[in-house]
Amino acid sequence: MVGNIYSSIAVDRNNYVHISYYDRPTSDLKYAYGQGSTWTKTIIANAGNIGQFTGMAVDLNNNPYISFYSSASGALDYAFKVGGSWFYASVDDPASGDDVGYFSSIVTDSLGFLHICYYDWDGEDLKYATNNTGNWTSEIVDGAASAVGKYCDIARDSDNTLHISYYDNTNNQLKYATGTSGHWATENIDAITPITQQNTSIAVATDKTVYISYFNESTKTLHLAYGTTGSWSKQLIDNGNVGLNNSIAIDSSKNLYVAYSDLGNSALKYGYKGSADPIWTISTLDNTASVGQDCSLSLDSSNKPHICYYDATNYLLKYAVMQ
Repeated sequence: MVGNIYSSIAVDRNNYVHISYYDRPTSDLKYAYGQGSTWTKTIIANAGNIGQFTGMAVDLNNNPYISFYSSASGALDYAFKVGGSWFYASVDDPASGDDVGYFSSIVTDSLGFLHICYYDWDGEDLKYATNNTGNWTSEIVDGAASAVGKYCDIARDSDNTLHISYYDNTNNQLKYATGTSGHWATENIDAITPITQQNTSIAVATDKTVYISYFNESTKTLHLAYGTTGSWSKQLIDNGNVGLNNSIAIDSSKNLYVAYSDLGNSALKYGYKGSADPIWTISTLDNTASVGQDCSLSLDSSNKPHICYYDATNYLLKYAVMQ
């Protein structure tokens, strides 16, 4: 894959859009910021091969943060903006030489602290890092099996309790972890055989119900798991070789939004399910080229969905917004 990949999107309280991404031809971490058709693009880091597996977040003061993997150092790093300038620093750079920082996802809490989930490639564990003590600390969330923690995503609820979706590749399971630093509970949600490259996406409602979108490789279908610890329901969102890449969001009225790739038709698709709707309403947003990979969705203050995604035909980062 070439072009602008590993993209992630967040919309701030003023409805400005923030997108992080990796420029593969130049091996740089980049950032786009804008509203409507006006965009400012910035090279954040270009010191070697840096910027894969980005995660994008903004805090309550509209400050942007990016988590990412540095291939140059094999570490999880993050970038932050101060006084109009971007800086980046290491979050987890283990002395053991482990290669960490794959599939990173970042969220801010109500106090302004950062929380990142990611995969330790050499240790084969799901890891978590936070700066809630003033310094970055990291820990293993799930190391019960080998190759557990790929394709992870993180969200937080109104009490700042954290929720993580991820895959256990050894046991072919979609898994879920919840808790806070040092206190985690994990459980299996669904068996999926076989496991290949795909992501999970997680969102939490105001009543703390958890929603996870995920791809079933054996049936080539996109699914939703929803519930709370120990009590889960599952439903089909769409079928037909769809959902390998997916991103889900929920608003305060428990309406669900999901963006995902349709590999069968090389398209970007979008699903909406109102809180009282029995089924999903599905539409195709873009099928002008081979598009839809690396899609990421975020809602603005009016619950309008914004989506960034990859155009593999033209090697472009693209953006769509609901009008």
